[in-house]
Amino acid sequence: MARNGFTLVELLVALTIFALLAAAGVSLLSISVTTQGQVTARLDADADVGRTLSLLGQDLAQAEPRSWRDGTGTPRAAMTLGQEGALVSFVQNGGTAGESKRVSLKLEGDTLVRFSVVPVDGNAKPARATLATGVKSVAVRVRSEGQWSNDWRPTAIRTLPNALELTLQTASGPVRMLFLVGAGRQ
Repeated sequence: MARNGFTLVELLVALTIFALLAAAGVSLLSISVTTQGQVTARLDADADVGRTLSLLGQDLAQAEPRSWRDGTGTPRAAMTLGQEGALVSFVQNGGTAGESKRVSLKLEGDTLVRFSVVPVDGNAKPARATLATGVKSVAVRVRSEGQWSNDWRPTAIRTLPNALELTLQTASGPVRMLFLVGAGRQ
């Protein structure tokens, strides 16, 4: 007698093999999607650090020992730490290309934000730029007279420190950035 088709056992074996291959494929796809999400998040975090390093490096290199006046005419120091909700505030020289501006860094929730104000004096509306997201906390220190300090209280209103350290606590760990202050002054 001729046999046409498959037996039930053969069919069950084939279905089992197909199910194992399908499960392996789904698992591989799931791992691939998860990895892609993690890589994207890490690249975004690295881009935030690169943007922060680049922009603040330029800003702080052009910091100038110039005091400024707020909207009431009260003189303010060339650089301050932890005043009026800002992590750091300083005056940046505009050079031959433009006006000087006042730059401030603030942590708003988990976002590190840079504010710039032109003209330096007064209460003009600041321009806002996001530097980094996913920031848990920020620590700022300055180096002056050979010492690191968490507090900057200069004896003269037009004094700048030699360097500034910014440490960001992120989900992937701490990121420490060092900047020379006023290195680009003419």
